[in-house]
Amino acid sequence: MVVPEKSTSDIVIRPCQTHAEWTECAKLQSRVWEYSDADLLPSPIFAIAAETGGQTIGAFLNDHLVGFSLAFVGYQDQVRYLHSNVTAVLPEFQDKGVGKLLKLAQRQDGIARGFDHMEWTFDPLQVRNAHFSIVRLGAIARKYLPNSPW
Repeated sequence: MVVPEKSTSDIVIRPCQTHAEWTECAKLQSRVWEYSDADLLPSPIFAIAAETGGQTIGAFLNDHLVGFSLAFVGYQDQVRYLHSNVTAVLPEFQDKGVGKLLKLAQRQDGIARGFDHMEWTFDPLQVRNAHFSIVRLGAIARKYLPNSPW
């Protein structure tokens, strides 16, 4: 697969809508994080998110999945919101703006569907992830949960 050199202009961001695409999302996790099968989110989770008002959004290059974002609908204190559970981008596409495109697509879709709040978790001890969330995306950290399983 050819990786774009300087731009993401060839990347198409769109919802994942088929069993095959949700299966690719599940497989992509192991390439990004080298998780064991027991630690992977299975493809039905991506389908459930997409079918219950959440989001399964993919980044595609020539119809090949190179990244995704997964979000669920949350409801707390009478506020309906999107909780972005995970964003993953293949290593060869990291640091090229693909993750940011996915997060901005989540935001745009959420606003279009009437959500005015979005949250996500990140590990502040994972420097690249913390930098991406706070510096690149402008997130505001409101709570720290030490030893959290996520």
